Amino acid sequence: MVIRQESLADVPVQNQVLPKGGPKAVPVSLDFGAANGQAEWILDAQNMQALGRFSNLQTIWVDNSLNTQLLTITMGGSGQVLKVQPGKQGYYPVLSANPIYVVFSVPATNGTDATVIMLLNFPCPFAEWTGV
Repeated sequence: MVIRQESLADVPVQNQVLPKGGPKAVPVSLDFGAANGQAEWILDAQNMQALGRFSNLQTIWVDNSLNTQLLTITMGGSGQVLKVQPGKQGYYPVLSANPIYVVFSVPATNGTDATVIMLLNFPCPFAEWTGV
């Protein structure tokens, strides 16, 4: 089957760009166990971007070492989906459109612990390892 080029649309992303305000890291803790049965957290960073506190998202550092579930990260705009295995940590380059909109989800909330992420506005190469 042939992909019709007329149906393709581009999504502007700002990867491999040094941000104007310098490199920044924004820590976020996602406690799926305390989410009252919810298996999803949504980050809509439009307000943070409008205030000039965070310009763009290029990399997500994930500490999924204490989580017993697969963590799925879905990037709004680009549709990129990352799957971080239980017990893993790593740097994950992302294709994030502006405004930043990210969905973090796990298949079930039973037996999960907090997952810590860092939103990074600068590029890092992919790296993944088993957490201790």
